[in-house]
Amino acid sequence: MKKRGVVNLVFVFVVVVLVAIVFFSVTGEVTLKQDVINCKDSDMDNKFPDGKNYDTRGLVTYEKNSEILSYQDRCKNETVAIEFYCNGDKVESEEGVCEFGCNTVKARCKSSLNE
Repeated sequence: MKKRGVVNLVFVFVVVVLVAIVFFSVTGEVTLKQDVINCKDSDMDNKFPDGKNYDTRGLVTYEKNSEILSYQDRCKNETVAIEFYCNGDKVESEEGVCEFGCNTVKARCKSSLNE
């Protein structure tokens, strides 16, 4: 009886993990254009005035319906990064292929194969 309970528990865990993987892989394809107020991108600077900096994990913060919300750059998978940025008063995103892969821990493109 105990063995059957453990097997059932493992089965449920595997199903939950698989559902989560499918959900995140499907929703990971981001094409975002959202009207907002006070859009700010933390990885926007003189070198990247449009905020499209795949080498730095950035955070876009904005105001919508009197709430402060945010999007953080992330890896879609091992080779593709999703970059969020401000375009005037719009939050937008684009996907970019990383030459050396996407560092899923640092949520940015790797700078070399050794990283």
